Amino acid sequence: MKGIFAVLLFSSLLVGCTTTPSKMRDTGPDEVHTSFRTPKEIYLCIAPQWEEYVVVNARESQKGYSLTGMLGVELKYMADIDETERGSKTKIYTFKIMEIGRDPLKAAAAKCQ
Repeated sequence: MKGIFAVLLFSSLLVGCTTTPSKMRDTGPDEVHTSFRTPKEIYLCIAPQWEEYVVVNARESQKGYSLTGMLGVELKYMADIDETERGSKTKIYTFKIMEIGRDPLKAAAAKCQ
């Protein structure tokens, strides 16, 4: 009985420490960048740089691209890159990241604009 309780407690703690892309969008972006470059150009610039730190997944959206960065089994980073009339807008989201100095993934996204 104690073992079942311990497993349930541990499972509930894990659920409280995870997020989804929708939840990240609901909390708002950490950074927003605009560029004259296309969403595809931005995506092709950010993805390989992020791969140095996290596992990157990408999908095409109706407006552009969405990238996610997984650290272990947890979603930690996300970038929504949307087409605008004059190029693109990139929104960067993070989940429970402790930063000391400039975060290299946020810096990569800013550099790609």
